[in-house]
Amino acid sequence: MADLERIYTIPLRREFLKAPSYKRAKKSVNFVREFLMRHMKANEVKIGRHLNQKILERGRTNPPSKVQVKAIKENNIVKVELVDFAYEEVSLGKVEEKGLDLRSIKEITRKDIKTLKDQGYRTAEELSKADVKDLAHKLSVSEELAIKYIEGAKKALEERNQREKLLEEKKELLRETKVDEKLAEKLTKAPKEKRTQAGKEKGIIGSTGKK
Repeated sequence: MADLERIYTIPLRREFLKAPSYKRAKKSVNFVREFLMRHMKANEVKIGRHLNQKILERGRTNPPSKVQVKAIKENNIVKVELVDFAYEEVSLGKVEEKGLDLRSIKEITRKDIKTLKDQGYRTAEELSKADVKDLAHKLSVSEELAIKYIEGAKKALEERNQREKLLEEKKELLRETKVDEKLAEKLTKAPKEKRTQAGKEKGIIGSTGKK
């Protein structure tokens, strides 16, 4: 039996606007945890699968402004899920990653994006694997336009992969540069002169003026 069960409407906008756009979904999830730990006096909060999906519904950069959740506390652990769903665990409690958003495809208009999502094509990955005739039928468009959508999705995915590859190459170059700088600094640094006992005594005599 649950120790405590409550329903909350958690405001997210004020919090996620404090984070960079690409971290807004993560900031929202963290704030849900902080909110429930504070209000339900718990040591741990586990985010449900449907709540994760809701936060990422419009992409990582555009989470909802608020969410209504049901939180159940058992043994000082709170399990939280959207109010209309039973709790389903997400592995390691992490935000589920989604594919490339359809808005990144230049060939598709906003109206087309809504239609595609209604037909089950929510990411560029899903659209790139679509069958031309099936897509044309579902969207009530010509096969030529369906091909344009599919090719646009493939192009967007290829551009993303190229950006990620370039970013990784830059990171690797930066790491190598840092290693080279440290090595150069080490090689050019003058070795410390070892002082003999006689040298130490000489230095002491010289500094004090005593013979």
